[in-house]
Amino acid sequence: MNIDINNVGDKSFKKRFPRESFEKQHKKGKLHAIERINYFFNKSFEEIMEEVSGVPEQYEGVLTGWGSVNGRKIFFYSQDFTVKGGSVGKYHALKIIKIMDLAIKTGNMFVSFIDSGGAKIEEGVDSLEGYSNIFKRIVKASGWIPQISLVMGPSAGGAVYSPALSDFICMVKGTSFMFVNGPKIVKELTGESITKDELGGAHVHTEVSGVAHFLGDNEYECMDIVKKLISYLPSNSNEYPPSIKYKGYKDEIAELDYYLEKIKANEEFNISDVIKNFLDEDSFMEIQSFFAKNIVIGFGRLYGDVVGIVANNRSFQEGRLDSDAGDKASRFVSFCDAFNIPIITVVDTPGFVLGSDEERKGIIRHVAKLLYRYAESTVPMITIIIGRAYGGGYISMGSKSLGSDIVYSWPSASIGVMNAEEAFKILYGDKDGDKISLDKFKNDYIDRIESPYNAASRGYVNKIIEPKKTRVMLRKALEVLNRKDIKYNKGKKHGIPPV
Repeated sequence: MNIDINNVGDKSFKKRFPRESFEKQHKKGKLHAIERINYFFNKSFEEIMEEVSGVPEQYEGVLTGWGSVNGRKIFFYSQDFTVKGGSVGKYHALKIIKIMDLAIKTGNMFVSFIDSGGAKIEEGVDSLEGYSNIFKRIVKASGWIPQISLVMGPSAGGAVYSPALSDFICMVKGTSFMFVNGPKIVKELTGESITKDELGGAHVHTEVSGVAHFLGDNEYECMDIVKKLISYLPSNSNEYPPSIKYKGYKDEIAELDYYLEKIKANEEFNISDVIKNFLDEDSFMEIQSFFAKNIVIGFGRLYGDVVGIVANNRSFQEGRLDSDAGDKASRFVSFCDAFNIPIITVVDTPGFVLGSDEERKGIIRHVAKLLYRYAESTVPMITIIIGRAYGGGYISMGSKSLGSDIVYSWPSASIGVMNAEEAFKILYGDKDGDKISLDKFKNDYIDRIESPYNAASRGYVNKIIEPKKTRVMLRKALEVLNRKDIKYNKGKKHGIPPV
């Protein structure tokens, strides 16, 4: 059934979508479920199972169906908060389950518009069973079809795990919230007074917890972000990500030499600027840009083809790896591998964040996830070492032995267990300083140990390249690796568990 918003409130739509329900949403600064669908799918959607209900002619507060986004078939559900707060009961869940089953069978991407207060209390265990069945479908679909959640209002109680299990989450500033227990329950049980925004607002989950990946200033912006995200993703794991016609862009990028000088002077710079220089113009889409800023991840295009980017960011915590960075990067690497997206890793890290806080937080366990994901990945992997690559940081960031197919290095790279000053202190800190000078040690250490030419002579680096030739060398590497046997496995490779 095609639904025209202009007809809402007339005849057959009057019971399901009275005009007052739109007004209720608008007063809260939110769109109605129908308005969201119309904007997102540009009125191309088809609703199915609108009559599924435990009571004849009763609307269950969720719309399900499919539509097109820039020619891509997308399956979806959209919760209607104006019907019992979008709460999930047996038949509400049944509609979601059935549309997810169709998406899984047909191998089409799935999008959820979430606006729900949680389970229908009056339905008891039926509601809980409904949630369990939804979660089971999400896990079944994981790694087979991309799943994206747009949290457009509250997502409370059991409702939070649907987006948490999906691949990407976009939240809306000021009107979307996620929490296991809301402020009232927190106040009653703990005595803590806290607002919805402080407990689980968009800023909390995009900046602090890392649960959400994108932030929209309003619902339209959130939907536009997801539309752009879809353009980088295949419909399922048996397909390549969609290529576009390459519009032309310079191959040798002289501006990249500027960062070579920054590295030599040990100065800070924005790694996103480096990335944007070697990718197609205006093609880089950063993910989780507010969370774990010491590492940058995102999608981009290289000569029209989609690639995933993982890069250390020296302008935040020196680009050191910590627990949050390990979580952020490992799940992204896993997603790229599941959906046949080549991974380009840009290395510039002195190692790990130091101190008892990180050790007690479990940095060993969290960064181990990154090691694991790189080591198990089968997609083309190219690593560029542009600056520091020390110790476990060198290993963790897509090193040759961990599985990278081709490793390039800029001449500014420093590769080793640690830098010269640290090595000197450990080797000679307790000995007579007259026996060897720091300057002499540093010169020898840099030439004999840290030099990228040393790593290249041992086969750990394939080629030392000029920074300005990074883009063209990446193209050549991808051309060689495009025959790597990674596709069409007649099924998914693996799921993508939350970390």
